[in-house]
Amino acid sequence: MGGRAGGGAGGGMGSSSRALSRSLAAHESAIRGNDFETLIALNDKGELIFSKKGNRNSVEYGSDAYKTKDAIVTHNHPDGGSFSWQDMHGMVVLNQKEMRATTKDFTYSMKRPKDGWGWGQKTVKQTFQVANNAARRKYNKMKTGNAKSDTALWEKLTSDYNAKAAKSLGWEYSVKKNK
Repeated sequence: MGGRAGGGAGGGMGSSSRALSRSLAAHESAIRGNDFETLIALNDKGELIFSKKGNRNSVEYGSDAYKTKDAIVTHNHPDGGSFSWQDMHGMVVLNQKEMRATTKDFTYSMKRPKDGWGWGQKTVKQTFQVANNAARRKYNKMKTGNAKSDTALWEKLTSDYNAKAAKSLGWEYSVKKNK
């Protein structure tokens, strides 16, 4: 898997970062096993801004999208895998502080650099579309038909390709194994 293993968002170990870490852990644990996507937006203190339920493959922000500027946004991927290009594009367009995706096995994170995302929507969309398409092509060549091993393969490929895409943009990408 790509990137360094990381925990919650935010700076040092102040009380708000501990509260945020606890809140993220609780929310992600609650949605990780859902068979539909759920999006949760939190502020730096770990307080809920809003949550939305979607379907198996997507969740829409709706009219609350503007509320996610500078927020930590997490959601689940029922079928496994790291970020979609739509996740990354939305993160930049809405200027979110961090985007997270959790699966049964892993939690992925992309944090905004100190000086901002530094790239326009078009570049981000294109960079991650290329990464997602490359992962999909390789997956289609390598899948075995065994659900468990194919899920593990998809997790690895999407993470590896997204790590390379993030590195090319100078972004911090991390993945950690869920307990």
